[in-house]
Amino acid sequence: MTSTLDAVVPLFALIVLGFVAGKFRWIDGAGVKTLVTFIFNIAMPALLFRLVVTSDVAGLIDLRFVFGYFSVLAAVALIGALLGWALLNQRGPELVIQGFGSCFPNTVLLGIPLMIALYGERGAVPVTMIFVFNVALYSLVTMLLEIVRKGDSRVRPVALVTTTLRAIIGNPIILAAIFGMIVGSLGFGLAPMLDETLSFIGQAGPPTALFALGASLGVREVARGLHGPLGAAGLMTVTKLAIHPALAWATAAALGLDAFLTAALVIVAALPVGANVYIFAQHYDVAVPEASSAVLISTAISMVTIPVLLSFIL
Repeated sequence: MTSTLDAVVPLFALIVLGFVAGKFRWIDGAGVKTLVTFIFNIAMPALLFRLVVTSDVAGLIDLRFVFGYFSVLAAVALIGALLGWALLNQRGPELVIQGFGSCFPNTVLLGIPLMIALYGERGAVPVTMIFVFNVALYSLVTMLLEIVRKGDSRVRPVALVTTTLRAIIGNPIILAAIFGMIVGSLGFGLAPMLDETLSFIGQAGPPTALFALGASLGVREVARGLHGPLGAAGLMTVTKLAIHPALAWATAAALGLDAFLTAALVIVAALPVGANVYIFAQHYDVAVPEASSAVLISTAISMVTIPVLLSFIL
């Protein structure tokens, strides 16, 4: 337990520091936006490209892990939506956001730094693969929101493919992982100078991501007070932080995953609600207060639940 806390406490301390900095305006919204741009466009792509090129991705990721991740994701999204329908009388687009927020984790800003702190560089590989695979989830959520908002149940394959390609091309982290897999599979490797440069840049990614996560919560409107029906945000938080990791743990055991992939699956499931839930809600103007409150509440509570969970699985 002590060694786990030694690895985890500094991570959450950075989040708290970022939150305080944002709350007291030591850093403003423009500064946070610049940090996040640096993280997503430069630091994390450099880190993940290097890791994927130099790692045995095939040896760390197998089809059981991918199947386990998406089967649990689908089950938790369905549970979240059903609970929203039964307990909160949610309908249409609200149900989509409720299900999305119940299962979608904060992989980049918290998941990757946490796995690196616990397992070193190889810990980032399964989380990176999950992030890449989540492109399919973005497309599905977009399609569902379009259907329920317009009342048109016809699925347009061209539009779905276009949305998926746009999500890939517009995301430097996904592109870095894909190009890393290509370069690694071709056996080119990295020249020592390039390897050192990417390593140096990438080292800034995890700590900056944690600080930016806290700061974004501090400067965001939700940080000045929780808004909207807290029942929806609370239900989203409980589903994400309790039901999701429990199902992930049971699924990992049923699939016979090794200790490392089991930990990766459970840790990702235990992460708080990802910021993309808030972004989708804001873009479609659906359940925005509930989504933003869920991000804040789940992130705060995860500072307690994640260390407790890690004490059992590590």
